[in-house]
Amino acid sequence: MVEVLKGLFKEISTIIKIEEIAYLSIEDGELIPIYKNDTEFLPLEKWINFHRKYRSFVKDSDFLIKLVETKTLCAIDNTNDLSSKPTEFKVLDIKSIYLFPVIQNNEVVGIVDIAFINKDYKLTQEQISQCEKIIDKNIDLLINN
Repeated sequence: MVEVLKGLFKEISTIIKIEEIAYLSIEDGELIPIYKNDTEFLPLEKWINFHRKYRSFVKDSDFLIKLVETKTLCAIDNTNDLSSKPTEFKVLDIKSIYLFPVIQNNEVVGIVDIAFINKDYKLTQEQISQCEKIIDKNIDLLINN
């Protein structure tokens, strides 16, 4: 799985300048951290421990509920526009975030999470489409590993 994700992240990085990119599975309504790129700001182990401390549940967030129900991208160009900003966004100072659903049997089973820390970032529609194509192309590898 790690090698699949590294390849996916590398391919997405040819489309956009990624900072923080991660994959989380959804199990019983909870986001479970699987893997992310290592960065100076948030290394993999620190990120996993962070998610153990600040557990994320779909039911606690309107945008996650919508993502799971509509099975479509959740793009938040400016998290300050949210009526209720999740604790993890506040703690990590996430300003922009793009959550791409990973779908199996018509159910969202995971999320490719691209976050921008301490700066607003807006992906173009073309960048979003290209990222979605990359994820779709790798969907079987993501689900079956």
